[in-house]
Amino acid sequence: MAVRRTVLRSSQDGARFALYARAHRWSQHAEATGDDGEVSAGLWFTPRGLRVELVDEPALDVPVVVTESMVDSPESAAEWDVLASEIESLFQPVSAAEAVRLYRSATGDRQRVLFLPLVAITAPTDPGPDREAAYQAIAEALTDEQAGVRMAAAVAIRYLALPEFASALRRLIEQDPDEDVRRIAGGTLILLPAESGSGAGPEAETPEAATPEAATPEDAGPEDAGSADEPEEVRITLLHRPSAADVGNYAAGQGWEELEPGEWRTGAGVSVRFTADETVERDLLLLSGGGGGAVARVASGIRATFPTVATRHALAYLQRSDTESDRARAVQVLAATAPLRYEPDVYVAFLAVLRDPVPELRALTAGLVSYPAWAEFGPVLDWLATADPDPEVREMAGAGLTAIHRFSGDDQPPEVTYYSTAQPPVRVLRRIAVGPEPVDEELAGGVWRTTEVTADPGLVVISQDEAQRLAVGE
Repeated sequence: MAVRRTVLRSSQDGARFALYARAHRWSQHAEATGDDGEVSAGLWFTPRGLRVELVDEPALDVPVVVTESMVDSPESAAEWDVLASEIESLFQPVSAAEAVRLYRSATGDRQRVLFLPLVAITAPTDPGPDREAAYQAIAEALTDEQAGVRMAAAVAIRYLALPEFASALRRLIEQDPDEDVRRIAGGTLILLPAESGSGAGPEAETPEAATPEAATPEDAGPEDAGSADEPEEVRITLLHRPSAADVGNYAAGQGWEELEPGEWRTGAGVSVRFTADETVERDLLLLSGGGGGAVARVASGIRATFPTVATRHALAYLQRSDTESDRARAVQVLAATAPLRYEPDVYVAFLAVLRDPVPELRALTAGLVSYPAWAEFGPVLDWLATADPDPEVREMAGAGLTAIHRFSGDDQPPEVTYYSTAQPPVRVLRRIAVGPEPVDEELAGGVWRTTEVTADPGLVVISQDEAQRLAVGE
């Protein structure tokens, strides 16, 4: 379905466009007026199947005409061309070339921030030099030395909705030193369509990896065998669910010291802990400590004895899952097998499910990202906790966000997220304080006092301790 955005030059042009729509006797479905009594927004349908909306674009402070072709027919295509020609003739809207020229000639960062949304909104959808120039301007702004410009570029990409910018946004999330830039980039990334061919991770090399149960020890690749640069903390996901006694017998045969049921220490000082994890429905072994490659050696011995599931098996399983129940099970396996260090392919796979139209899958995944607990998930979870239309998704995203803070060693996160049952969702950031004195509350850019916030019957206020318990599933 083709979409075209046309930027008018003033609110008066918006009112004139409403008169133009009435003169053509389009079917009117909505209309709004501004403080001056003039039409500031409206929605119409044309006789040939075009949907035409006049919106007051807050990023530009001028009206924008959004035209969508709802019917694929020669008549609709002809009307599309006629409408574009008449708008150009009657209103002289801002062109893509003019928008790029204004951005390039801006005399300061403030002007560049203001013109970036204009560049994105006016960018043509068809290939050509104007589109190339617009994309190049936005791509350059993503690497600008000023955080405000990088943030404006990340917002501008939302108007383009092109997955080609996903890798650049991920770089901002992973590497940008500014917290606000990372947060905005995360919000934009979750809004983009999934990247073609990578929505749920790379294709498996062999059909045998279609489900985790199909994995065998012979199927193991380099990531299963361990390596010299393997981190000194490893989580191993067992393919089958042996009894704790089976693992205990193996530990005894290796001469490991039993510290308590399900936990041992090897002669090299590696801590080994067995967990029957019902959240991911897998048995896990967590190895840590030792140093000097000791963890890698212990992991190699375990993998040679017990069949395990590797990350690549989970990615392949998720790629091939085409039902809600299969995708839920696949993302559980992916959470269990996700490496403890950031891995782009795994990040993209989680992101694809966080975009899923089924809210139950988004909620499940928002909670499961606490298994890898990478800081790179923070901006995306922040966006979901704020803007997802489903309250359970918002709640689980907030829990995942708190868990990421906790696993990063931040015993007292600077912000705790609260949720409102009202629509649209309300997000409140609380600065943690000790004692009974009022705590400043930040809501939609303003500062509230505790009494004012708790007076909202739709707001659920929780303590820091409760937020921490929520994060670990208690």
